Amino acid sequence: MTCTQCTIEVPSGSQFCPGCGHQLLEPPRTPPAPVPTVQTLWEGHPTVRSFEGPFFLAVFLLLAGPSMYGLSYVAPFSVWAFEMQAFVDLVWGTIAGVLSFTEFVPHIPLIGILATSLFILACVLFVKLWTRSQQIRYRLTPKYLIITHGFLTRTQKQLSITAIKDMKLEQSFLDRLVRVGTIDADTSDPSFKHISIRGISSPTDVFDAFYRVWQDATSKAP
Repeated sequence: MTCTQCTIEVPSGSQFCPGCGHQLLEPPRTPPAPVPTVQTLWEGHPTVRSFEGPFFLAVFLLLAGPSMYGLSYVAPFSVWAFEMQAFVDLVWGTIAGVLSFTEFVPHIPLIGILATSLFILACVLFVKLWTRSQQIRYRLTPKYLIITHGFLTRTQKQLSITAIKDMKLEQSFLDRLVRVGTIDADTSDPSFKHISIRGISSPTDVFDAFYRVWQDATSKAP
């Protein structure tokens, strides 16, 4: 074995050259310990559909705009739309005359404005519902249920699965209609006397996952 720095012969396996002190072999490196990962069995949050009242209102408003615009061309709605438009034009013309805007009186399309307003209102409702649905998140692991609150700033709590005493799945008629459900659980944890996981999609599958984890954790508990 030859030193690459001073080219003298050195014993095989030497880490440093005895002549110039040049490092010949890299010292053995200890591989970093693997970071333990927590298995996530389920992760979710309340869906937008779970807020049934505002959700159905937003859907109605979203459909009402185009429907109103389309019906304005179908009798007898077209007659009503024409009469309403004539009334708006009369009122707007009177206001323009009082304000001395007689040279240019802009036309106000009543149906178009109403349809656009309903569409914008529906979009605002959907954004509000989406924001509410993101304010709480659930994460199920083999040992804990991790609950995160907040949208911009977040607070995280965790409930031991072994602290759960009883659990059940509840679905109202509207819940079944929009395919969501609520998992209710009584616990022995002072911070979580009762917990409700509301508005989750595929509630039966999620409940089965919770129940299996709960049974497995309680069977292994001392």
